Amino acid sequence: MKSFVPNDMHDVVRSMKYSLPFSVVNMEELRFFDIQTAADDLFNTKSLNISKAVHVRIDSKKLGNLLPKETFSDFEQWKETCILKKGNKASDLKNTMSDWRFRKNLNDEDLPASAEAAAFEIENLPLDSDIITDEEDSENEEGGIFEVEKTSMCLVDDVEEAVEEKLDEAVEEVVKAVKEEVEEALDTAVEDAELDFQPEPQNKEQVRQTSVG
Repeated sequence: MKSFVPNDMHDVVRSMKYSLPFSVVNMEELRFFDIQTAADDLFNTKSLNISKAVHVRIDSKKLGNLLPKETFSDFEQWKETCILKKGNKASDLKNTMSDWRFRKNLNDEDLPASAEAAAFEIENLPLDSDIITDEEDSENEEGGIFEVEKTSMCLVDDVEEAVEEKLDEAVEEVVKAVKEEVEEALDTAVEDAELDFQPEPQNKEQVRQTSVG
């Protein structure tokens, strides 16, 4: 994916993805297609009356011709309207666009990592306060920016370690809670079983017969 961005935003845009970063294309004047200028130089839409059109077709056989309709009636004929100025061809538009479409991307050497990009990463990553040290979070008095020594990969490692630690803690808490519930359920089951299997007390006649026998 290509991104046309101003010079001061190169590192910010590239830092959005750690793997397969965006290909940044320098925002130069020649890299953009000036639609307004091309329209003024090549087209004349006065005869089109676009405000009243309800359907507009593009004539594939005669590029530069539009076929508008001002009603939904099937009886109305498509009105052929040429929007190209005299002396211009449809190929003139292609020639104008070809200058910027096939330019190469900037090399990585032209886009060195800057403190602004690193500061942007730190501000937007959901890191705990103990991951970023006070030294890394200090502000530069001259430029008012963050002085960061860690690279993007270091930040990724810190995030992975923090996530693993949080996951381990969560697993331990779940195991502990399940263990307590199981033990409590077992104790309750044992108590219920003891109550169910208690022998019934013998009456006096049974006791007398047993003693006489």
